[in-house]
Amino acid sequence: ISLGVRLKRLTPAAVWRRLTRTVYKQVELSIYFFDVHTVRRLRRPALMKKDSLEDIERFVPTLATDSRAEFIASSRARLAAGNHCYTKVEDGQLVHYGWMAGRQTESYLNIVDQRYHLPDNCAVLFDFYTHPEYRGRGFYPACLLQAAHDAADIPDTDQLFLCIVGSDKSTRWW
Repeated sequence: ISLGVRLKRLTPAAVWRRLTRTVYKQVELSIYFFDVHTVRRLRRPALMKKDSLEDIERFVPTLATDSRAEFIASSRARLAAGNHCYTKVEDGQLVHYGWMAGRQTESYLNIVDQRYHLPDNCAVLFDFYTHPEYRGRGFYPACLLQAAHDAADIPDTDQLFLCIVGSDKSTRWW
């Protein structure tokens, strides 16, 4: 698009919309707590591998801003901290992953840069992702249920915590 066309589109309303998108961001989060007794009544799939560094090494960035090295380093640090990773590889690449951390007292919600204090005896399910070309195949619900059951099996765990971005319709499987 030529500069002349761009300048014609530069109305005060367009400038205002662009400025408010740059300065102001509205994010809706849905926060769910699940009782472990409820989780135990749900089906228990075993579709994902757990804590597989071999699967993590098969990560292929889907966005220009993604870094394979950073993802692998971050995953290794999470595993070293005692978190658990659930993974699915197809066609030689990591197509789905999700994380579970047991015995948490707080959760950091990076999308809103806030900490959320959790009740005692709580596990956290977080950072689920399915490669765009593999969505709609049931990986997310299977992973979520598998991680939830594993979290419910942690001694003295009473509740599970899950936070979902409200605009993310792909997570609305239930």
